[in-house]
Amino acid sequence: MNTKIITLISVIAASFSFAYADDPAQKESTVELPTITVEGIASMPTLTKRTLPKISSDLVGSQITLKFTINEKGRPSGVDSAKPLHSIQYPRDRDFAVEMINSVKHWKFEPARGSEGQSKAVKVLMPIEVVDPDNTTVVLASFKPLAAN
Repeated sequence: MNTKIITLISVIAASFSFAYADDPAQKESTVELPTITVEGIASMPTLTKRTLPKISSDLVGSQITLKFTINEKGRPSGVDSAKPLHSIQYPRDRDFAVEMINSVKHWKFEPARGSEGQSKAVKVLMPIEVVDPDNTTVVLASFKPLAAN
């Protein structure tokens, strides 16, 4: 499966999914994350650019969680697995985690804003699951803000 990406906003707070089709062109769009209450943050970051690894159907069922900070310039920093990579049981999940870490490092966001409009850094957890509804491999991900810097 190649890299055409269709972004879907789910009803659960700050979640989004990416579907892959056979078209090699990648569709870019802006994903707005709903406002979530975090002390010191008036508006959460908005995802404006992303790259994703190729996702094959053998990854269906994989679940990982990444942790990182979206800095004041809207760039991810400190992107890593929430669990040590060596503790992830299945090699396919470890490989997927490494590929997602490398992808997320290149994402761009409109940064979070404080109550006075100033850019703020925010720490997030991003649970990721690969599912296969209707024979279309989809990556489900959601941001869970932890704290503002």
